[in-house]
Amino acid sequence: EKSWDVFNNLLEQTDPLNGGKLGFYYKEHEILPPLPVGFHRYIVDTLTSGPLAETKERQKDEFDPPSEVRALIEGQFMSMRGHAERCGLPVPPKRIIATGGASSNQAILKTLASVFGCPVYTVQRPGMCMKFKPPA
Repeated sequence: EKSWDVFNNLLEQTDPLNGGKLGFYYKEHEILPPLPVGFHRYIVDTLTSGPLAETKERQKDEFDPPSEVRALIEGQFMSMRGHAERCGLPVPPKRIIATGGASSNQAILKTLASVFGCPVYTVQRPGMCMKFKPPA
């Protein structure tokens, strides 16, 4: 419906981990996770702390709207977390500083904190991005 209020309402109707519903949505090729272009939706049937080899998942064509929104947001943040881990950044980090337009969206920030397992801070002017100059 092209409304952030509707989007946030849908996001808040679901719990973290989305009942095992995961989604990865790519309009262009991504390196991590190594999935082809397209919408990839899965339901993970075993969300326990057991061995990963015992995890069972099945592919889905679509989710209900609240689950779709949560899968979209959590999938993007899980992809970011995977990139951070592969780059050697500590996970969980001590903190995340969110900038840009979405940094004023509390529902998205709450999800970011949940996926990364750390506090998330914002700058005073959310539409602003930080720029750094190298030392002279």
